[in-house]
Amino acid sequence: MNDLRVGASVVLGGLVFGALAVGGAWWALDGGLYGCGPDERSLTRTLAADPLLAARTDRLAPVGESTDTCDDDDRVVTVAQSFRGTGSPAETSAAYRTLAREQGWTALPVDRITPPDCYTKRTAGTEALLSFRPGDGDGLLWVTISTAREGEGWC
Repeated sequence: MNDLRVGASVVLGGLVFGALAVGGAWWALDGGLYGCGPDERSLTRTLAADPLLAARTDRLAPVGESTDTCDDDDRVVTVAQSFRGTGSPAETSAAYRTLAREQGWTALPVDRITPPDCYTKRTAGTEALLSFRPGDGDGLLWVTISTAREGEGWC
């Protein structure tokens, strides 16, 4: 009878160990130890819903669908959208600057690290960064909003 109990204990212990190993591996792969996980996916949805990425005025309109990425090392989430303007690249940038300020984004001072057209706004409990620049001869304005749950995004 003791052999039966020992055997059952070994089997039960093996099942518990296996369940913990599988559960721990899933947790680690889903962003628990490294990489992007549920929190980053939630941030992505919040950034993608920002009205500035869907802004449509008489001077500019979004082109295509937005895209998103998450950097596994820094867990920085970025959502990008391109816009086509009705004027020159400088006029399109000026129109977007005005729109960003109207929607509560604050321009950061330009320095060695911070480029022109870098804005900040508190969203989803963290600081998000908005940046934009004219495309390379494609007539588009490229806009990104990025953030991380533990710090800022990138301009």
